[in-house]
Amino acid sequence: MPKPTTDAYLRGLLLAALNRLETRPQDAYTTVDQAVSVASELPGGRYTGLTNA
Repeated sequence: MPKPTTDAYLRGLLLAALNRLETRPQDAYTTVDQAVSVASELPGGRYTGLTNA
C-alpha cells in the first residue's frame, strides 16, 4: 500500500488479524478466512483482496 488506510474498521481488522497470526500461526488459514469474511461485510466490500493478501 502506498499510504495507510483511513478506514478505521479496516485498520482495526488488519491489526487484529496480524496479532492473531503472530501469536497463533498454526491457525493462519482460519484467521485469514475470518478476516476476509469480515472485510466483505465492510461498506463496498472492496477490501477482501487486500485482506487476503
